[in-house]
Amino acid sequence: MSVGARSAAMVALAATALLGMLWAYSLGTNAEVSVLNPRGQTLLVMFTAAKLLFNLAAACTIGSLIVVCFALSSAEPAYSTAIHFAAGSATVWSFTAALLNMMNFQLVGGVSVFSGEFVADFIAFLTIADVGRSGLLSFVIAGSVCALSFVIHRRSAVAGTVVLAFTGLLPLFLNSHAEGAGDHADSTMFLVLHVGAATVWLGGLVAVAVVHRVLAPERLGTVVGRYSTLALGAFVVLGFSGSLMAWDQLGSLSSLGTTYGVIVVAKSAAFVVLGIFGAVHRRRVLKQLERDPRQGTRRFMVLVVVELAVMGAASGLAAALARTPVPPLESAPTDGPLPAPDGWTFMSEWTIDPLWALVCGFSAVIYLVGVRRVRRAGESWPVHRTMFWLIGVAALFTITNGGIHVYQAYLLNFHVLTQMLLSTLVPLLLLPGAPLELATRTIRTRSDGSAGGAEFIRVIVRPAVAATAAAPYVPVLVIAGSLVTTYYTPLLEFSALNQPGYALMTLLALASGCFFTAALAGTSPGGQHLLKKQLAALTGAAVLYGVYGWGLWTQGEALEGAWAQSVRPWGPLPVFAPETAGVILWVIAGGAIAVLVAIIIRRKPADKGVSPEPDITRPSQGRAGISSGDLAATQIDRRVTVQGARQD
Repeated sequence: MSVGARSAAMVALAATALLGMLWAYSLGTNAEVSVLNPRGQTLLVMFTAAKLLFNLAAACTIGSLIVVCFALSSAEPAYSTAIHFAAGSATVWSFTAALLNMMNFQLVGGVSVFSGEFVADFIAFLTIADVGRSGLLSFVIAGSVCALSFVIHRRSAVAGTVVLAFTGLLPLFLNSHAEGAGDHADSTMFLVLHVGAATVWLGGLVAVAVVHRVLAPERLGTVVGRYSTLALGAFVVLGFSGSLMAWDQLGSLSSLGTTYGVIVVAKSAAFVVLGIFGAVHRRRVLKQLERDPRQGTRRFMVLVVVELAVMGAASGLAAALARTPVPPLESAPTDGPLPAPDGWTFMSEWTIDPLWALVCGFSAVIYLVGVRRVRRAGESWPVHRTMFWLIGVAALFTITNGGIHVYQAYLLNFHVLTQMLLSTLVPLLLLPGAPLELATRTIRTRSDGSAGGAEFIRVIVRPAVAATAAAPYVPVLVIAGSLVTTYYTPLLEFSALNQPGYALMTLLALASGCFFTAALAGTSPGGQHLLKKQLAALTGAAVLYGVYGWGLWTQGEALEGAWAQSVRPWGPLPVFAPETAGVILWVIAGGAIAVLVAIIIRRKPADKGVSPEPDITRPSQGRAGISSGDLAATQIDRRVTVQGARQD
């Protein structure tokens, strides 16, 4: 039954994927054929079929490795089985990557394989043309993943291979996206999120179907439940990115009647069906796997075969959609030029950043779910912690999606404003929400040898925060590295000109700021000695910001050269001259450092108090333990308690 069900799942996935692709091509002749040689139609269909196989193999590779990292124990046979399946999938992935390079060259140059100039022209294509270089990079990464998959076993090595494998998706996916993939920079990030979510969802399900035969029946329910959590997140990301990306391409409901629109409607229908299957998984199948593992396994595999069939059809439609011309807009956009920045435009101008919109949404929802779990367990959670967290998330959303985000693409000042707010203001709002404490009290600790969120916090996050809290100069060095990377490396121009670069810059600023604030706003065993080190670290940070502010003041005009390609529809604005970027850095950094100094000085009596802070290197049990990153919230709790005692 297990082998037959697994074979049926694979056949269903491959057959429906091919049928979906061929059906999409039957809707109309692709416009690219007219510029090809007489073999163009056949070659184009073969190229799309190879791209479909590339997508499926990459998804199976990445999905299997993610299941290994997140759902399986290294002591069970399924762990090795999943890695072996990933290695086989990566082999197919590497082969199809090489085949796609060859076909891409044929589509672009049409040089015969038997021609004497073929080798020289093909090498030139791989090293000079953008599509050739991206294809070569994709092949190299796929080959590296393939080689690693045959030798890795440790979970940390698997996690590193997952990261490498994800980077292998980007080059060909970005180059082979539909022509006219949108003039908006955000369309790139939409596509990255869409491809990543689909890869995790499809590949993870295939991996579970493969390893279920070596899992004990009572163990399958646990693994499926963990995969279901990943699938739910992927479903949300896929739906959000796909709907906005489709609207960006279509522009109006009337475009749904075009070939492109019909394929989009068919993909959307498949997505809805898959959502229904996912709900059945979570509401019925998981419960049945707990009650009657053997009977539940049979029903689970039947549902998996049907679900993979629908996923295969959606994958085939997606492969054909990537080669289908986008319908032309019925009329030119009616939006006027971007107005000059002022107080009103900060509130009225918005552009959705898909990555940070999703991060903010997930952060708010997961936090509120955690608070609900704590209260259902009969414990309390301070309201002001929740308010701090939600206000911080709202600030993060406004900075990355509002007027500041709009104008940072045109002016160095707003780029600096974005970086400084993310590294100072947002951490000061988020950390009092005590996210690590909430996670520790709500995420279940695993006892089967696998690794989840609780294990990640205990093994990696808490030791890192504890070490930096005891050595406050380390986060200052992190901030220094962040400033150097942001303003004096190619990242400055990269973040100014495209969305992935902006996402990398914002992530670097937010992560370094949270690291810095968590280490200095919390307390740790050390008393007056640690207090002096923290104040000295803040003094060093003040000097650091002073130097970089002076650098922006004197070199602002030169640094703004990265924005030379941005057409500003307004005249010169002295108030937004690039030199004022240094003033922005000074003001925001000075305010943040003043707040941190006030927190440290206000906390001083606590070192002499009756109940010292617990050891931050130990995970909390219930309400006992507190991480250094959550101690800013603890200080607020203490102030509230002291004020209440005084009133009594």
